[in-house]
Amino acid sequence: MDSANLIKGPSPDTPPPIETVRLELLNGCQAKLYLDNPSSEAIALVALRLEQCPAIRVLKVRGQLSGEAAGKLGEAMKGLPKMEFLNLSFLQVDKEGFYSLLYPLQSHPSLKSLNLSNTPIGDKEAQGVAMYLNKTQHLAHLTLFGNDTMTARGVLSVLNLLPSNRSLIHLDLRLYKGWHKIELLEKAFIASCE
Repeated sequence: MDSANLIKGPSPDTPPPIETVRLELLNGCQAKLYLDNPSSEAIALVALRLEQCPAIRVLKVRGQLSGEAAGKLGEAMKGLPKMEFLNLSFLQVDKEGFYSLLYPLQSHPSLKSLNLSNTPIGDKEAQGVAMYLNKTQHLAHLTLFGNDTMTARGVLSVLNLLPSNRSLIHLDLRLYKGWHKIELLEKAFIASCE
């Protein structure tokens, strides 16, 4: 293949990508899950495998999910009572799928770190994250950087709930759209804490 084809990418005659599902279990307590347009059947098999590994403490999920597949994965995460670190960075999922993944996390008192960086989180999803923070008092680290569809409204919805959440000690909001207005956000946050 010559370099011109590499730069242009696949031709229009190229068939759609084959679904990819890869689950790596490391040391019995870490799992990496790579997904690319998996079918519901493939997610059901992954869910079954995760249920057989309740000792998983670290779960990394990458790729692209439909709303239905995200719902099945969210249900499977309920069976991971020891999960402490969930990394969903770079996961492409629709709004329905996002909430399907976020909702089951409320029943995870062991979850300490949630990474939602570089995902398609906008203001509405940021409000969902804020509601999650309002209902949980165990999350210590939340990473939302690189979500360039989130505006100051979404950031403020998260910041406004920080005074009522005593567990969060690290919040990363770098590189959101409108980051240059950080001084205004800082003032709004300080005012909300008083």
